[in-house]
Amino acid sequence: MNEHKRSIKYGQESSAVFQHMNEFNHRMDWDKSNLIYKSGFDVPSRTCILFLRVFLYSVMVCFCIFDHDGMCLLLFISVAYLYSVFNNVLVFCNGTQAIKITNFVVPETLEGGKESKLLCEWQTEGDQLYSLKWYVGLHEFYRYTPAGVSPKQVFASDAFTVDLTRSGKGHVTIQNVTVMAAGVYRCEISAEAPSFQTDSKVMRVDILVIPHGKPHIAGVRDLYHTGEIARLTCHSPKARPKPNLVFYVNNQKANTSQVQPLETLTDEDGLHQSSLILHLPIRPSILQNTGVIRVRCECSIPRRYNEIVDEILRVSVPLHASVRGGRTSRGFRIIDRKPNAVMAKLLLIALVPLFVVT
Repeated sequence: MNEHKRSIKYGQESSAVFQHMNEFNHRMDWDKSNLIYKSGFDVPSRTCILFLRVFLYSVMVCFCIFDHDGMCLLLFISVAYLYSVFNNVLVFCNGTQAIKITNFVVPETLEGGKESKLLCEWQTEGDQLYSLKWYVGLHEFYRYTPAGVSPKQVFASDAFTVDLTRSGKGHVTIQNVTVMAAGVYRCEISAEAPSFQTDSKVMRVDILVIPHGKPHIAGVRDLYHTGEIARLTCHSPKARPKPNLVFYVNNQKANTSQVQPLETLTDEDGLHQSSLILHLPIRPSILQNTGVIRVRCECSIPRRYNEIVDEILRVSVPLHASVRGGRTSRGFRIIDRKPNAVMAKLLLIALVPLFVVT
């Protein structure tokens, strides 16, 4: 009776150890492209491992039945880890895959509010697929188990919704993408017994939210005077990623010493707003013939969005500073009359009576 109880006890402990050993083997999978080696065997190697498993289970049963010194569990753990080492040595030497992912398509950028398609295709190479799982971060949002009662399963996510009617096997259609959808996407496939092999692919994804509308320039006054400094601020619409802002003065990019970026604001939805200040000294050298300064702010997201806004700064120029088309302090243009031209007209007026016939 004691021998029977000891056998049952060691058998339970041994089963638990083998379960942990199988989990250890799964964790040893390593995707070469992502620093994880994916274990896999060809048919001869799997046959060899199957015989090795039968042998080890036989040794385990013998130890549990005939052991009288309480060393069964220790010896079994040693044999189990020797099996694990042998298993992974075969994997390394073989270098071939059993089940493997052959096509993995995930966009690098998803657009907020829109839909997108994810694709994960595989080859079994003699194995049978047990399950295919899609993750974003650590959250599983889709599972396909061919032998299950309900092969397709969806798990709720704050990042998007899964259109189950347009999803199947390894392809998934996601809708209503939010900024929470940014992260690492992973497709993981697992084979049935006896190989239990796994394979996975990953892709880092960012979220794009196109701004609505144009940028805005704040701080524009009705009239400026020479010698002043115009302080203007350009604000971008909310977007993701952060929009870039650039100031132009009379179609020339503003000097870096004249611009000052402000801290980017991020709202609770993860959208960013950029702001840029322009400190522009009002000098006669930058006035155009019309007595105005044209300021432009360009807001852009590379390859996705580009909008501009223009403002005109009207400048009042003192009378003594108005030459050749300048303006008086009231903004009236001074007519440029050269002395030689005036004298010529006066002389012409004086000579007209001489040619009049009386």
